[in-house]
Amino acid sequence: MKATWSIVQASGIAAESSLWQVRNPNEMLPNQERVFESDITVLKKTIDRNIIKKQIASHNYNGALVTFQASNLLKCASYRLTSAFEASFNEIKNYSKFCDNYFYEQSKKLAARQHQEIIKEIYFQAKIKAENKEYSELLVKIFVFQESVLLYMLKQKLLPSQGIHLVMNENLVNKLDGIVKSFEDGKLQQHLDNYRLHNGRKLVLTISYNRTVMTAIIEYFYDKNHEICRLLRNLDDYCQQRNDYIHQLKGISNLEADKILLDMKQILNLLNTAIKPNPFDTINQKIDDLLDAL
Repeated sequence: MKATWSIVQASGIAAESSLWQVRNPNEMLPNQERVFESDITVLKKTIDRNIIKKQIASHNYNGALVTFQASNLLKCASYRLTSAFEASFNEIKNYSKFCDNYFYEQSKKLAARQHQEIIKEIYFQAKIKAENKEYSELLVKIFVFQESVLLYMLKQKLLPSQGIHLVMNENLVNKLDGIVKSFEDGKLQQHLDNYRLHNGRKLVLTISYNRTVMTAIIEYFYDKNHEICRLLRNLDDYCQQRNDYIHQLKGISNLEADKILLDMKQILNLLNTAIKPNPFDTINQKIDDLLDAL
């Protein structure tokens, strides 16, 4: 028993736990467990709960699942953090009453690939990467964010009647090709033909609409000095760093994350995309509440 209590004290959870060292069984309080060296079930349960809570606080859902495998909410959060949106929603679609309504509805929209929701989700995931100082992975989120915002703006200007479930595929590329060539009697195509990159070279129109081509199209509708164009350009260097990380395994150990996240948030505001509380914080609190109820 003394050894068990020493473990509790060394773990740092003695003050905030419900564990008690009972020496005299006659002095036990109602519903109070007695901790024995031969039966550490109560101790293990308390330590496991605290470990899980710390893992969830840092969004380490996979780590928490090793200890607490039966939680649909944990699996949902884990899948969602890796952008497996359909699998994430499948974990909770039959358990809506146990889930925060905001998190549930947003998960449903993400599973349906709603473009505006995906852009917000990238921002939330980027915040988590920054909080955990995973700066190389943050570069990936920045790249995807810029590309997704450009595609979203492109769709608004050239395909306003299209649905909100938009991905870049061959069908969309063919539609865009036809629209670009005929838009405003060919003025957009002329703009692209005359467009020059920062190094003075001519824009190369490829078979796909990459970030460079989409930026050139957006600048037809917005002045280069427009706030949203400036903010998107602020992300260019980080996107190049992402390429170095992906193609050359050249990671980084530091990044001005606060400034980047502020730029991303301003872009979302300019797109009239409201940012509610971080959904991962919401689901974390729900999981905490369920753990406390165990």
